[in-house]
Amino acid sequence: MGRSSYRTLLLAGAAAIGVCGLGTRASAVVLVHSGDFQVVESCVVSNGCSGNFTVINNSAGDGNWYVWGFAVGNPFVFSDGTTQTNWSASLGCFTGSCGGNDAFEYQNNAGNSNAGGDLANDVGPGQSSNRFTFTALSAESPVNLNLVNTDGLRTTVSITATDAVPEPASLAVIGTGLLGLFGARRRRRAR
Repeated sequence: MGRSSYRTLLLAGAAAIGVCGLGTRASAVVLVHSGDFQVVESCVVSNGCSGNFTVINNSAGDGNWYVWGFAVGNPFVFSDGTTQTNWSASLGCFTGSCGGNDAFEYQNNAGNSNAGGDLANDVGPGQSSNRFTFTALSAESPVNLNLVNTDGLRTTVSITATDAVPEPASLAVIGTGLLGLFGARRRRRAR
């Protein structure tokens, strides 16, 4: 493999790593972006999926939004629970459809009518919480997050739960970058 081939491989790997989100995150001034929030779904897939959701709030500087509730859609839910202070968990319907219990619902007990009344127990800017447990048949989970800020403004953000284990495509991208680095180093040594 020629020098230009190694360089091309190295640059392609580095570019792909940057595109996949390992670069810096641009943040808006007031707007809420789904990139400010992440829900990581961790579970053991044996006779279903038992594990927990980790809610990550990176909204500091983007309006300082607090997560006061969220629903995770899944057509095969069994049970959910939480040890987040002053929160409760219940099984219910996701986005108006209900073929049996098809969602996990977690909410600060201050409730919808007083979403801003208990910010101390919400998942605030720069915070994360992994105190939301669940048991289901599968791990498919679109998520709706309920948000409030200190001005009392409320909104909802829809995201998809991410895998706690790197997917094969991400591993392939990292492997390509490392292969390029190894090739460049080997070429340099050969001189």
